[in-house]
Amino acid sequence: MKRTFALVALVLGLGYAVPLVPLPWNIGSVGVEAMFLQQSWFLSLVLLFFNLVGAFLLFRVEKDWPILALSYSLIQVAIWWLLSGLLAMNGDLVQFFSRKTNAIWMLLHHSDPKVVFVTVHQDITMGVFYHLAFLWLLVYVLSNRNHHDQVAPAGGQVRTRNR
Repeated sequence: MKRTFALVALVLGLGYAVPLVPLPWNIGSVGVEAMFLQQSWFLSLVLLFFNLVGAFLLFRVEKDWPILALSYSLIQVAIWWLLSGLLAMNGDLVQFFSRKTNAIWMLLHHSDPKVVFVTVHQDITMGVFYHLAFLWLLVYVLSNRNHHDQVAPAGGQVRTRNR
């Protein structure tokens, strides 16, 4: 399970390489568009690096990999929420999801395949996977913690260890 999660994290993380080509300085954009493309390029580079390091650590860590995977998933969820524009919006969650769904729908119909890929990768695949992974890993870690807190004495009855 550890290797599968790490492999999925690696493959999903490599999706951040797509926005890195072509370099925004070689496109010929000017003004606000050029600045936006350059900032997006740097953000994609940072996210690619973060995901590659995270996947590498997930492959290497043995004993506490569920804790690392849970932390990694929580960071991914936080990144998703931050990049989704929640903090920039004035309104409630219903309004946010309505606008987010509308924006995703419009981007999925964009003429540039790169825009469609980035939308599917970041908003749908990464968002759904890491939200579900976080919830699953949280249950997994908590259930294993409760399981390890039980000690079987010589008589065979299970009793809970005091903390």
